[in-house]
Amino acid sequence: MLINPFPKILHMKGLVLLIIIFSILLPSVTAIDQVIINSQDWKDIYTGMLYAQLVGKDAHYVAEKTQGLQLINEVIDKDQKNILLIESENPVAIGYGSYLEKAGFTVKKYLSVDPYQTNLEFAQKAVSEKNIHSFMVIDAKLGYSAVSIAPYAVLRNASVLFATAENSNQITKLLAEKGKEIVWYGNLDRKVEEELLPLHPEIIHNDDEYQDNVEIVSRFLESQPTKQIIFTSGEVLEKSFFNAEFPVLLIGTDLIPGQTLDFLQDSSITTAVVIGYDLFSNAKKIKDETGIKVLLKYGQGRNSELYALDIFPLPRYNLQIDIGSIRYNTINKNLEVTYRNSGNAVALVQALAHQISGDGVKITEVGDEKPILLNPGDEVTILYSTDLTEYQNTELTVESTVMFGPSTASLSRLFSKKDIPVEIVSVEDSSEISIEKAEYDVQRKKFEITIRNQGEKEAYADVDLLDLMIGGRKTTLGAKSQKISPGKAGIFTVNADLEKSDLEQNRKITVRARYGERQGILVKAVIKEFDLRVAENPYKPFLLVGLIILFLLLLLKIKQRKKRKPWL
Repeated sequence: MLINPFPKILHMKGLVLLIIIFSILLPSVTAIDQVIINSQDWKDIYTGMLYAQLVGKDAHYVAEKTQGLQLINEVIDKDQKNILLIESENPVAIGYGSYLEKAGFTVKKYLSVDPYQTNLEFAQKAVSEKNIHSFMVIDAKLGYSAVSIAPYAVLRNASVLFATAENSNQITKLLAEKGKEIVWYGNLDRKVEEELLPLHPEIIHNDDEYQDNVEIVSRFLESQPTKQIIFTSGEVLEKSFFNAEFPVLLIGTDLIPGQTLDFLQDSSITTAVVIGYDLFSNAKKIKDETGIKVLLKYGQGRNSELYALDIFPLPRYNLQIDIGSIRYNTINKNLEVTYRNSGNAVALVQALAHQISGDGVKITEVGDEKPILLNPGDEVTILYSTDLTEYQNTELTVESTVMFGPSTASLSRLFSKKDIPVEIVSVEDSSEISIEKAEYDVQRKKFEITIRNQGEKEAYADVDLLDLMIGGRKTTLGAKSQKISPGKAGIFTVNADLEKSDLEQNRKITVRARYGERQGILVKAVIKEFDLRVAENPYKPFLLVGLIILFLLLLLKIKQRKKRKPWL
């Protein structure tokens, strides 16, 4: 009987191979007890906190250096020795890993060079380590969307992906291969949207972050009914947002969005915890309107001591509105209020009231029925008809209360200004302009709008394209103000990246020009509708002629060579 000598050897080799494989896999499975994030980029913090929740690990982040040392001494579990430290090239506390090691922890460091790549890699880790195949896709330019969906993502065991035009290919590849549930939340870059659509995601997208937030909170409550909720502004990050028990509702900063208040009045919520010191006023208004019990979370206890919350600021709309001046024109009996947008984003502005007083006694008040749009850097003058003739010799002042926001549905901020002096003027504005032409240059991705000064004096004008459809959404775009000499024309350029589908949706465009004789005081307006005209590339005919001439010269040269060639 022949005995095979190989099984024993093969068995030993297999055992060695298993030991090697086990030793390789063991660190990734068991080595990490908790996650610490030390980064000045909120996206790293968000990625690390959510990843820890998904894989069942405790997590903390360094909000500032002193707090980071308190974490080591008073908060981090000393029995959980193995720490994954996610640290950026711009950490909050320099050398934090060495502090952890001196305290007896074993540190495995992940260096985050690009927070978008870090976000993608930790989503892939969640897939491989916990078999997670649910994803939520957001734009991370601002923090509102990230805050809104954090509890719902934890509830659904979903990774949150920060999608951009630059990383959309990587995102959609991961989703196509591993995504079983995909949620598209809020506004996304057009390229991302186009690549997501074939994957048939759930879409929560209402062109307004407050309405999107209400929808995600409603979905949370359908899956996980609760009587308690978290209130915040969407402009800070706090550890309690990463939970599967209570949804996060955005309640604005100065004014409560109407859709948010309607939702609360129709809900069964009885208790709210407020995160953010500046929200107390809004929270109190909600309590008065709905009867919801409001608790302000203003600190945290450690070893019988009270410390401030570990709140991390998030990028937000930088909206800065001011009233430059107010005049009363005795000729047309109009109050002229000049608004200024000194922020870096488009703002919608609506005056709740301009209260006019004379010698400290209220005379009357005026306001807006609809909001007006101000592009960054805009100064726009709005006229309010009111007869103040008998008060011309009185010291007039105005107290203005104006609400504003990034969209018509999101007028959640409040601007107040008292004792604004009123200048009395007598100005007849005889300026007259016409909108002559509007066309789109496909190559340069720009509209060119021609305005002619039909009057006898210099005129100032600015231009807006109203309700332009871009990526399926209405958008108003504008151009900077220009001075136009009498009888001359000015060309206003409006940048607009329109695809072929957008051109189809904008067969007609609406142009509004505001104008006037005084710089920054554009008291007149004209609106005109045009059929969309696409400009031809002026270089194409010259290029074609040049190619034809080059081809003819080449033929002529070949013909001449043939004539000179000797006969054989």
